[in-house]
Amino acid sequence: KLAPNFFEQGGRQAGSEVEGRKEEEGGSELADGNEESERSEQPARLEETSNVAQPSSSSSSSSGSADVDQLMELLREEETLRVTVDEAAALRSKVEEYQRWWEVTNPLVERAMKDETVPDALALQQELRAAHETLSSLGVRRGTESMQLARALWRADAMRSRTRGEVELEEAVELMMRGRELELEEDTLFSETRRRILSSLPAACVCGKLVKEEEAMRCAECSHKYHPRCLNICLSDTVQEFRCEACRRLAASRLSDQFHPAEPQEQEAAALPEGSLCQVCFREEGEDLVECKQCQTSVHASCYGWAGRAGDAFCCRACEHGVRNLSCLVCCRAGGAFKPCTSGDWVHLCCAKRAEGVLFVDEERKEPVAGVPPPAVPRKGVKCSMCKLAAGQLVTCSVSGCRIKFHLYCALSCRLRERRKGFACWKHSSEEEEVYCICRQGYEEGEFMIECDHCKEWFHGSCVGVEEEAAEEWETWTCDKCRATAEPDELA
Repeated sequence: KLAPNFFEQGGRQAGSEVEGRKEEEGGSELADGNEESERSEQPARLEETSNVAQPSSSSSSSSGSADVDQLMELLREEETLRVTVDEAAALRSKVEEYQRWWEVTNPLVERAMKDETVPDALALQQELRAAHETLSSLGVRRGTESMQLARALWRADAMRSRTRGEVELEEAVELMMRGRELELEEDTLFSETRRRILSSLPAACVCGKLVKEEEAMRCAECSHKYHPRCLNICLSDTVQEFRCEACRRLAASRLSDQFHPAEPQEQEAAALPEGSLCQVCFREEGEDLVECKQCQTSVHASCYGWAGRAGDAFCCRACEHGVRNLSCLVCCRAGGAFKPCTSGDWVHLCCAKRAEGVLFVDEERKEPVAGVPPPAVPRKGVKCSMCKLAAGQLVTCSVSGCRIKFHLYCALSCRLRERRKGFACWKHSSEEEEVYCICRQGYEEGEFMIECDHCKEWFHGSCVGVEEEAAEEWETWTCDKCRATAEPDELA
């Protein structure tokens, strides 16, 4: 990092010169102590200054870059930091070089952020990438400007992808995930990229990818192509006359109508067994609870992303394609409501919704799922306390000091108590806990809460948007419910 590189040598030289003068002049012990304390403060200050916040993976600066504003602040404190003239001149040269780079790059950034269509998108993309490489070589940055460059580069990549026409699913998903990290989900190019992917899904496999001819398994009836892995079929088991599940069901219904013709009548939805739970949210509430007619998995239509009408026969995605013997990519557990991943695997929708960095390509249908983390490597002696399996990703009880581990799917299916920072294990879920706030969750040690002076109810600061530092300056505070219902003179 730049700050230590520029100042460590100068600090050592200045320190040795001061010691020499003190010995010659016969300075007092008090003066020596003051000098030693000043020298001890200097490295700490330099270390604190040099440890500037590094940009995220989406920003366009390399690790180890110093912030330009902090370096300029160091220059204003030459005497205090004992910077030599040569070191200060080199540092000023670095800052001036960065400023000249930004004067050249800023017009490119404004052009990429302003225009929706650029005739020479390829040339703009190459210039912005060259600017990104130059910034990495400079070793200095300014946070806001590096973020602007990252967003401009993303838009240039999106415009370049649009001019090429057809785009691969992996490239489009990577582009969308970068845009989400840069907070560009409201950008028109982000929405357009999503629409282009959705337009290709009807002709794609269940994983969302267009299947190449050499690796395709084609249905003999509808000629739709699939990856054998996505349907959980071994290549050795494939046959020449492969028929997809949809075509098999259609053929079976035609055969049944031929021998047992029936008058058309309105189909009534089958009554669900009492106590049926949605396998996504694991709750009974909701009028849109439906059950798969083949595997009897019950889900809320809104939770699963099913657009069928009330009374229509529901079939989950795994049964719709005849996929059997599935296990979740995250927890490695069988059973439940599955959705296909872009990798060709299948994942519980409840696990995918709670995993970090996951992207649903089609948000309405909640599939295919991209960015699902791979299953964790089992550790010796570590297993789920409920199903006793070591495979899959395990979570730890959210109660402080408790080290009991379990699968997320096991916690949901066993109705363990969900707290604000995770799930409580079976041991602590049985304990009664006083709940507060609009979220109706309990208090966790070290978490900031604030009390309404009108109704005397406690609220989590994160739930009501109140920070602890700001609340310390207030004499009274009233929650939104009391503010809306109470009389003005009562709140005065």
